[in-house]
Amino acid sequence: MKASHKYDLYEKAVQCPEVECAFALRVYKKHQKKSPKIFREDFCSSFINAIHWVQMNPDHKAYALDNALAPLKYGSRVHIPKLTEEEQGRLGIYQMDVRSTKAPKSDIIMASNFSWLIFKTREELKAYFKACHQRLNKNGMMIMDMLGGSDCHEPNVEVDRRHHFTYYWEQYEFNPITHDAKFAIHFKEPGQKKRVDVFQYDWRLWSIPEAVEILKEAGFSDVHVYWEDDDEDGDGNGNFRPQKRVESCASWVAYLAACK
Repeated sequence: MKASHKYDLYEKAVQCPEVECAFALRVYKKHQKKSPKIFREDFCSSFINAIHWVQMNPDHKAYALDNALAPLKYGSRVHIPKLTEEEQGRLGIYQMDVRSTKAPKSDIIMASNFSWLIFKTREELKAYFKACHQRLNKNGMMIMDMLGGSDCHEPNVEVDRRHHFTYYWEQYEFNPITHDAKFAIHFKEPGQKKRVDVFQYDWRLWSIPEAVEILKEAGFSDVHVYWEDDDEDGDGNGNFRPQKRVESCASWVAYLAACK
């Protein structure tokens, strides 16, 4: 599958910049009592969150960081031309390790799509969080999502046919000793064969208390857990609220909001 096509399918299947940026804005205002201006998107891929951020408000600036050149090239070719010249001047794209202390400073750092789970040891994760803490402005905030539940402790596959193609999210394995887990994304378009392992992920499934503890060790003062509400069928409805106690469930997604 061509690189340009796979990034297009990925954006349509799993990303929603309007929701992500609105959530970041709401959470920052709630806890820091002011409006953020500078947004940093870590593991940004084709950086559509950063693109949307600069389009939201003429006072907004955004930075996008990723080690991989291919998705940055795709975003530069497909998304940057959609911006006005003035908007382009408020967007910075960096092929850079997210742990770099040379990254520009921001009010918000957002790591979406479970991307930070790539760090498998406490030392690696703490180094990332410390670098983020250092590159945040005063009253800055780091926001990241994570997943868990007993369903993540065994192979499984989710199928989504809401698009003009079929999207598969498959978990291949889970090691209960290390909490390492391997995932993949597949796509099936009408009239074509299924494309397997278009994207592959080798992560550690950190628990919420582990992540909270390491964030605080890295210097963050408060960490708030945003838990997803249920719909009438007991499934997640996409609305996340701060919680301190919830019922256990087989599959969950949550956000952590860490204040500097």
